Amino acid sequence: MGNCRRFTNVVRVLAVVGAVGALASVADAQSVNKNTKKQPVSKPQAVPAKKPGQPNRKLMDPSRLNAQQRKTIPTPGPSLTPNTKFVPMNQPMARGGGNDECATPDIVSGSPATLNFDNNTSTTGTSGQGNNACLFFGLTNLDRDEWFLWTATGTGTATLTACGTTTVDTKVAVYGGAACPPAGPIACNDDSCGLQSQLTFACTTGQQYLVQVGTYPGATPGTGTFT
Repeated sequence: MGNCRRFTNVVRVLAVVGAVGALASVADAQSVNKNTKKQPVSKPQAVPAKKPGQPNRKLMDPSRLNAQQRKTIPTPGPSLTPNTKFVPMNQPMARGGGNDECATPDIVSGSPATLNFDNNTSTTGTSGQGNNACLFFGLTNLDRDEWFLWTATGTGTATLTACGTTTVDTKVAVYGGAACPPAGPIACNDDSCGLQSQLTFACTTGQQYLVQVGTYPGATPGTGTFT
């Protein structure tokens, strides 16, 4: 009996020691699990989406760019004032003297007087067109016409000619007075010496006469002189 009791006590002691060991193991395991538990990962902050067409002001700030990058930033051009006239680049500039229209003819004087023309960039206006007095080869118009205003220095007969002074197929008309648009011509001619024009008309001292110089419709423009 004595041995049985000691044996029982030993078993109890061993059982207690085992229980304590088991509890220590559980505690150690919990400690390990607690220390090895994943820490929460901070989520990156969402970047707000840029609105369509909205510039990146930070990148466009010139103070943040170097000299080479600043060159790529467009600079605004000069603003047009209300009175600024826009001239399309594909349009020829107006000729000096404004003789493309009969309202602003080139002024010529003297006798003889020289009328230098260059209708390479001239237009075909509506003034002085469609007159039966200028009907030649089925056409009445004068293409690419230019205008001159001559004041007679004497009374008699004036001769206007381009014979020998141009190679352009000219056509010319003369009107009494300076009004624009003019009335019917007092003289008109197409071909007098080859393809060049020459005409005569009665003139009076001090009287003004509009002279319309052009080409036969469809002919090649160019330069020359009327006297």
